[in-house]
Amino acid sequence: MNSYKHAHLLIEKAVSKGVRVYAKTKINGKILKENQTQFFTETGHTVHAQTVIFATGYEAQEEVKGKNAVILSSYAIATNQIADQAKWHDNMMIWETARPYLYARKTPDNRIIIGGLDESTGYLEKRDSMILNKRDKLIKQLVNLFPELENRIWADYFWGAFCCETHGGLPMYPDHPNCYFLLGYGGNGTVYSVTLSQIIMDLNTKGVHEDSAMYVKERHFSKSIVH
Repeated sequence: MNSYKHAHLLIEKAVSKGVRVYAKTKINGKILKENQTQFFTETGHTVHAQTVIFATGYEAQEEVKGKNAVILSSYAIATNQIADQAKWHDNMMIWETARPYLYARKTPDNRIIIGGLDESTGYLEKRDSMILNKRDKLIKQLVNLFPELENRIWADYFWGAFCCETHGGLPMYPDHPNCYFLLGYGGNGTVYSVTLSQIIMDLNTKGVHEDSAMYVKERHFSKSIVH
C-alpha cells in the first residue's frame, strides 16, 4: 500500500473525531516528571499533557538512544514486468527466517519485489554506497529461487533504507514518566503497533489491559506465551 497516503488518511480520520493536529511544530524542550509533563515549541508555546505517546518511529533514537535498539540498512528492488511466473505457488509472499533474510512478493502489475540483505550500519553514505552491489545480489538470489527467470529479469527500481529493530524483538521502555513509546520497530512492527495501540488506549481510558505485562518493564511471561 501507499504508506504515506495511508498515514495522512489516518490523520484526517482522527481530525474528524476531534483530534487537534499541529503539523510542522518542532518541540525543542520538555519537562517530564511524575506530576508535570510539559513540552515547549520553537515558537514559544507550552503544551501540557497527562499522557504522552511517542509515535515517531526510528527518529525516537534522537530522543532516547536505547541500548536495545539497532539501526540497520536494508535493500530492495522491483523487477521488470514478467507475465509468466507459473512456478510461484499461489502468489504467496516469501519471507525467510534466516539472518540476513530475504523477502519477496509479486505486485499487481506483474513485477517482483525482493529485498533484505540487511547491513549493520546507520550511516547514510555507507548505506547508499552498497545499493548497486545489493541490487545485483538480490537479482542473483531471485534467480536462485526461480532459475527459470535467469536472463529474463532485471531491476527497474532499486533502493536502500534504514530500518530499526530491538535485540530481542521485545518493546522498548525508556524511563520517561507519563510516556509511552509506540515505534513500529522490526519487520513486524506495524502488527505489533496495532496491538500496542490497543493496550495503550485501554491503559489510559480504563486503567488496565490484560496484556499490558508484555509492555511494561517488569515483564513476567508464562511458558505458554510465545513472542
